[in-house]
Amino acid sequence: AGQSRVARRCYPARSAGRAFSLRIEERSLGRLDQRHWVALLGAHPRGPVVKAGLAIAPSRGTWTHGAHRGNRLCPGGPRCISLRCLRALVLVERSVRADAGLDELGRLALTLALSTACGLLAFIAYWLTLCPTVYVEGSGELIGAVYYLGTPHPTGYPLFTLAARLVAALCPWGSPAFQVNMASAIFAACAVGLFAWVLSWRGLSPLAAVGSALCLAFSHTFWSQAIIAEVYGLSMALIVLTVACSLYACQRRSVRSLILLGWCMGIGLTAHLNQILAVPGVLIVLIWRWPNLFTQYRTLLAGCAAALVGYSLVLYLPIRNGIGPGFHWG
Repeated sequence: AGQSRVARRCYPARSAGRAFSLRIEERSLGRLDQRHWVALLGAHPRGPVVKAGLAIAPSRGTWTHGAHRGNRLCPGGPRCISLRCLRALVLVERSVRADAGLDELGRLALTLALSTACGLLAFIAYWLTLCPTVYVEGSGELIGAVYYLGTPHPTGYPLFTLAARLVAALCPWGSPAFQVNMASAIFAACAVGLFAWVLSWRGLSPLAAVGSALCLAFSHTFWSQAIIAEVYGLSMALIVLTVACSLYACQRRSVRSLILLGWCMGIGLTAHLNQILAVPGVLIVLIWRWPNLFTQYRTLLAGCAAALVGYSLVLYLPIRNGIGPGFHWG
């Protein structure tokens, strides 16, 4: 933890009568000065990887730099860095970037492995306890609507209808009821995996991320809805994805990230209207972490347009209603 700080220093270098200035812009969380001075000495740094950027440009005149005392920069007199030190610094910078890429790749691989393992474990449990036939409540109606591409009771659930029908078409065994129940189990397992991935991505320890995801997977209410034909597994997966996209949008602060967030929110409403409950939380996060967003009208318009595109899947209901032998609410 700690606030990032930026150090900008210009160092002169001379080669073949030409003068160059080496501008270093580094970001770290505490070991900035130690790392870049170790780099200047030409030694390979060992320790936490920091992000650094180098820019070499022609320069004229006399340049000064700070002397190193106790990991702090203090004023010093004019001095030139030899070309050998300059080359060593560039080589160390490339090594630092490579190490940072490897560390990031390792964290990504660990996150994907943990989320995949949680999702698979949840799916195995759901598969072993899956309801083999039609269950009570609205299960039969939803199975009939999915298998024959009908229109179930309001709000219609077009995303679940189409996604579950795709799973049923790809499932080579079992009755239609079993296939739709299997689709519900797959969606719920995906929600568990996504939840573990988001927690790990946001910095939780592997044990905490896995434990939290498995608590969700094997909670009584969630487990009971994951093994029958119900829409709540898919809805939970999209809620987790929406929260992740909101955090990513606040981190990136780009138009593309906001478009992705808007699309996820829009298509989530076609899974279940409980997605509306996530909207206040998303707005609070955006106001808190991206306060100038609401003055960027074009960015907001792009996000709203993406939400409408995602929600346009609801047009399935008036188009398909009354067509075919499936269950149609009316």
